[in-house]
Amino acid sequence: MRGFPSKLSCLAVALVLLAAWGCSSLKESSTSMPIKEYEKLIAGRLDADYVGTDSCVEKCHTHDRLTKDFRTSLHGGQVTAGTGMPLVNCESCHGPGSLAIGNVRNETCDFKTFIPLKEIPSGAQSLVCLKCHSSFSLANLSGWSSSRHAVANVSCSDCHQIHKGPQQKVARDEITDLCVTCHKEVVGKLEGMVEKFNTLAENLKKTLSHFRI
Repeated sequence: MRGFPSKLSCLAVALVLLAAWGCSSLKESSTSMPIKEYEKLIAGRLDADYVGTDSCVEKCHTHDRLTKDFRTSLHGGQVTAGTGMPLVNCESCHGPGSLAIGNVRNETCDFKTFIPLKEIPSGAQSLVCLKCHSSFSLANLSGWSSSRHAVANVSCSDCHQIHKGPQQKVARDEITDLCVTCHKEVVGKLEGMVEKFNTLAENLKKTLSHFRI
């Protein structure tokens, strides 16, 4: 009986160590660039102007569904108290859109003039989100750039899919499957530990049954 709590403590420590190891091995680490260099990558075209979401979708109907989903989402629902203007719109992430809608072909804008979000380094991708979230969201995001995931070259968009629909948050029943996409080795080790723990708990249950009055 005295050894049981200590075994639980060892199991808890092992779980923490495995999780830490898994985060550092998600992807091959690469040298991070200075924040100023990332900022240049997400500034957008300097010869383009911000025109607003309405101006974009009036000329390019490729994104009609995305626009509808975004406006009913958590991000799209945020407006400035005084003016009612949106705090977040398409250009907040993709950059100014005047050049894109100035070269519309078959109701499709010129995507190449936007910030190439899928091509820039993961640190720059995350900085697009951190422009707002490091100050106005969870406090721990202020240290994201030095976190295990960031150092492992994981960006916000690797886990959070803004364009998946109005419900932008990762649902509770999706979290495990999402983490398993990278933490495959960790899951295998944890399953083995859980099996051992269940065996230990069952043995303890049988032992305690002998002491019942």
